[in-house]
Amino acid sequence: MVGRRPNRGRLEILLTILTVLYLRGGEMSVTRIMYAANLNWNSLTGSLDYLDRCGAIAVHRDRVTLRTRVTLTEKGKSCLGHIMELNKILRVVGAILKESNIIFVRPSERLALPIFEEGEG
Repeated sequence: MVGRRPNRGRLEILLTILTVLYLRGGEMSVTRIMYAANLNWNSLTGSLDYLDRCGAIAVHRDRVTLRTRVTLTEKGKSCLGHIMELNKILRVVGAILKESNIIFVRPSERLALPIFEEGEG
């Protein structure tokens, strides 16, 4: 399939949910978050549970309409701000490494190092 993007990791999904909430005024229904973040129901509910336990969001269920609303908390806004700052720093570091022709090895890749026998240099 042409143009298909790779699967998102858990951190990217959590960041997407926080970003969507922030950009849409800090409060949304669960269904609107699901569509805006382009997630399936199972991924969304698991991620919302995690963010709720962490205190980044608050989940409210209206007793009359039975609709569930999600609100971005101050802790969630702070977390999102710190992640955005870290992202800026990583972009600068990446640009510096690229200009310096420094080879970056992903943690999943093995780096072949010469093995010295005891007594060798």
